[in-house]
Amino acid sequence: MSDQPERSRILAALEAVKDPKSGRGLVSAGLVQALVVAPGRAGFMMEVEVGDGPLYAPVREAAEQALRTCGRPGRRARPSRRRARARS
Repeated sequence: MSDQPERSRILAALEAVKDPKSGRGLVSAGLVQALVVAPGRAGFMMEVEVGDGPLYAPVREAAEQALRTCGRPGRRARPSRRRARARS
């Protein structure tokens, strides 16, 4: 079995994290960009409007925690640290 978390599990975990503006999951709200899945790691960019960084700081933390839960039993996927990119 691969160490790579299933992409669909990661997307489901990120969808469970809610966008504070729309109330939708991060994936359906269009905030998850450039998802990369590798053995034991997953990362993505979250694009938010300029000035919304403080609003989305807890969302980023929740998304990172969601990624940690996506590993195989006994192994956890580690989130790759990527900066949120501001959209204008």
